Amino acid sequence: MFSQIRNRLTIFYTAILILFMLSFFVISYAALTWVIYSQQQQQVLLFAEEEAHEHAEILLQAQKQGSLPTVTSEEFSGSIFFYAYDNSGRLVNTAKPPSALQTSISDVIQKWNQPPGKAQLEKISLSDDQTYYIMIARQPIQSGIETLGAVYVGIDITSYYEVLKTLFFVMLALCLVFLVAASGLGHLLTSRAMKAIVVAFNRQREFVADASHELRTPLSVMLASVETLEENEEDRLSPFSQQVLADMKDEVLRMSKIVGGLLTLARGDAGAAPIIKEPLELDTMAQQIARMLDPLAKKNGITIKVTTEGRTVLQADRERIEQLLLILLDNALKHTPSGGSVNLQIATASHHQVKIVVHDTGAGIALEDQLRIFERFYRVDKARSRETGGTGLGLSIAKWIVEAHQGTIGVESTMGSGSKFTVILPQGSLNNKQER
Repeated sequence: MFSQIRNRLTIFYTAILILFMLSFFVISYAALTWVIYSQQQQQVLLFAEEEAHEHAEILLQAQKQGSLPTVTSEEFSGSIFFYAYDNSGRLVNTAKPPSALQTSISDVIQKWNQPPGKAQLEKISLSDDQTYYIMIARQPIQSGIETLGAVYVGIDITSYYEVLKTLFFVMLALCLVFLVAASGLGHLLTSRAMKAIVVAFNRQREFVADASHELRTPLSVMLASVETLEENEEDRLSPFSQQVLADMKDEVLRMSKIVGGLLTLARGDAGAAPIIKEPLELDTMAQQIARMLDPLAKKNGITIKVTTEGRTVLQADRERIEQLLLILLDNALKHTPSGGSVNLQIATASHHQVKIVVHDTGAGIALEDQLRIFERFYRVDKARSRETGGTGLGLSIAKWIVEAHQGTIGVESTMGSGSKFTVILPQGSLNNKQER
């Protein structure tokens, strides 16, 4: 139990840490990418303004002289390039990008549809599987309010992209390393924290076991005394005294039942309750227990029906399985109204397993109650449980019995449609053995 709690806590805290680390990773990487993108965008816009200003003077000088400007062209070796055009679309000056990019850049310029002052990021893939990332901006060449042409400026930011790509994998690897280390540290810290909880739980368990054991004797004496008074002094007692005595007996029996249940669970928690497995015919046992409870069912106007698939042999503790069937059937009878029915089904499941299903036609169990119904002392209807003698321990004991046999138990219910408890138990080998 504690190992499961420790593992769940470790998973919970690790999940929180993963969420935190992923958030930090995404936010940091996105912020860094945005900063680099913004800086390169501002740089290309500033360079475009400078080139537009310089070429405005060149074009104005050419207009004054009445001649076209001399076209200069060179391949720029750096990361920045530009193309300057006059109003007629004639190229008047350029610092070309590397030859491998010139055709793609020309296509981008011809299809340009961005407004002035707006940079655009272009991804250019070449035939040799090389990819370039180019930031391009267009700036009008103006003199006052007169537009003389336009200049296109680009910056090769592929190196920044490669840095970001490398940084992405480095940060991801660091996150994974930190997560593994944090998971181990979380498991260690959780284990240390669980030590105090285990000690407190063991003390509580020992107290419950000791108290239950010590209470059995005085309760037995009280019950014997009440029964003696009923037998020997009944004629001398007034009706009121007889009623008080009967109520006392009911309460003593109820307390004895609670103490017995607590002692069973305490022994199970401590591993002191032996599970003595032997071959038993589950179908025959189910029929016997149904016959035993049939008078009580008929008294309340309830029908018990048992369905089996013939002989079903199970390797299990006879006493505990009888107790399991009694708990499930008794619980169904308590919550089924007059005129209803309780169905007990014994069947063989897959993978050498046996299925026990108890289905009643009661009021049903709400979803929030289904999640807690196997907890100790938890009762869906406390008033009704007290009237029917319920202690809130029956289903807890049933769950312990099932888990002690490496099985599972679950409940399905819809309000107004009854409840169905399903138990799956491994058939086991047919060799007698004792487990603790």
